[in-house]
Amino acid sequence: MKHVKTILPLLVVFISGLIIGLFAGQHMMHLRIRRIMKNGPQHFEETFIRRLSHELDLRPDQVSAMEPILKKTLSTMETIREKSIAEFENNLNTTLHSLHPLLDPEQQTKLNTMDARDFRPDSPPMPPPPKRPPPPPPPEKDTTQDQPDAGAAN
Repeated sequence: MKHVKTILPLLVVFISGLIIGLFAGQHMMHLRIRRIMKNGPQHFEETFIRRLSHELDLRPDQVSAMEPILKKTLSTMETIREKSIAEFENNLNTTLHSLHPLLDPEQQTKLNTMDARDFRPDSPPMPPPPKRPPPPPPPEKDTTQDQPDAGAAN
């Protein structure tokens, strides 16, 4: 019983810290993503270059050579995002219209005032995890060493 009085409070403190840390970490990640998304593509580009420069120790000429590539990529990403949002809203609006026969007249009237924008999340979605490149293929075996020398057989 004496050990339980000692272990139980420590266990409660440990579990509480674990839970608080989990939620605080998620919250911080959410804030970081929201800040990047809120500040737009320019901020994303700056963050990307700053991270690459830090991790890879890039030279200024490398950074300047990367900027046009990143601008093109960001433009492509924005086009894809706009297209996917339009497709999502179109699909959701079609779904909302297909629900009409299932609803009472009062519910139909209320549904008529709604559209896909009413179902958007309040915050940006979490990005997918980074894709890791596939591992390199194993080195090819040098078959010339395994073959016996034609001159040694004589």
